[in-house]
Amino acid sequence: RVADTDYAQRYVSFPPQSRPFRLVFAGEKPAPLSLREVYLFAEGQADPALAHDWQAPCDKADMMTIVAHPDDELLWFGGALPTYAGERGMAVQVMYMACNSYLRRLELLCGLWECGVRSYPDIGTFSDGRNNDMNGAYARWGRENTYTRIVRAIRRYQPEVILTQDVKGEYGHTQHLVVSDA
Repeated sequence: RVADTDYAQRYVSFPPQSRPFRLVFAGEKPAPLSLREVYLFAEGQADPALAHDWQAPCDKADMMTIVAHPDDELLWFGGALPTYAGERGMAVQVMYMACNSYLRRLELLCGLWECGVRSYPDIGTFSDGRNNDMNGAYARWGRENTYTRIVRAIRRYQPEVILTQDVKGEYGHTQHLVVSDA
């Protein structure tokens, strides 16, 4: 057994060998699997832009960001992530409420890695979209579901500091407002 995580991006090192090998995906029950890309590197030749060896999510975070969507963490906290995760080597956990796109997931992973974040992010499955007001956004996600997800994450990662969306939703995005309110 090599990888037992559901990471969207994973670096796995195999012992050097010159004989054929195969990848087998097995589990207790069938589950959907999508394999988009596989890169093979010779020993000592891994491309650092492609081979991200993610650590497990934080057990105890120094800082945690809670945002509605991928890119919010870079647009609104782009200075904090490279400072605390990259320069200071602190345990930084990033949490997204909504991410329904495979490409956005890969983009967020590359962005976090570039900022120095090494703990795999907590990526939610809430639907992305704009609503007319906060009540509509809460209706989309479910008020109790929203609270439960955030409270569970805070209990799990035990952050010292939490950064989240602005009380005005930066530019008024209703899902940003919900994250700030919750």
